[in-house]
Amino acid sequence: IKEFTVQTDHPKASGGDETNPTPFDYYFVALATCTGVTALNFCQIREISTEGLKVTLDNVRDPETNMVTDVTLEVTLPEGFPDKYKNAIKKALEQCTVKKHILNPPTIETIIK
Repeated sequence: IKEFTVQTDHPKASGGDETNPTPFDYYFVALATCTGVTALNFCQIREISTEGLKVTLDNVRDPETNMVTDVTLEVTLPEGFPDKYKNAIKKALEQCTVKKHILNPPTIETIIK
């Protein structure tokens, strides 16, 4: 991607070595880091300490299909985060580009040449 090399692998049960995240892991990495960068930027612009700022992502899979049915992003705000900004940061986090694309997915076409 661009000038970067993204390394992936699969679990040992699928023939991989588990030396790198799976391609699907990067799906969640993109969502969590987009949320984290947005929160970081929000705090920095307002000169709010980012010490203790944390994003945790959890997901639930359907046991029959193994498809993800629910994703929870938990954002731990820094101690002393001003109450007056709590609604504003939540609104800012809803603007994460990755999240917006997941909620409004593009069409995907596979072309074989």
